[in-house]
Amino acid sequence: MLVDFWSSSILLVVALNVVGFILGYFAGLSKDIRNKFSKLPKIVHRTYVLIFFILPMCILPLIPQPRIDFHLWTLMIGIVLTVVGITIEVFAFYKIGIIPGRYRLAFII
Repeated sequence: MLVDFWSSSILLVVALNVVGFILGYFAGLSKDIRNKFSKLPKIVHRTYVLIFFILPMCILPLIPQPRIDFHLWTLMIGIVLTVVGITIEVFAFYKIGIIPGRYRLAFII
């Protein structure tokens, strides 16, 4: 199963995203680079976002990917991680004073 992952094209897409994120992060630390980057035309910014973030999300479901065998423990791990993630999100919203449900209802009504 892991052999399929290391030889698949998904690894290339993931690696490109990680490298792009790291380069963007360190470039953002320098004021000179940040000022030069903000002067680039908007088409360059939009192309970067399209190539590194939107395009992989559209292409990845169509690429044959390695499958993980389903076991009960994978379901349990998924449920635990989901509950932990939702709990962290709720506490974060509570800490900064935003109640997401109130704003969602305002848009519906």
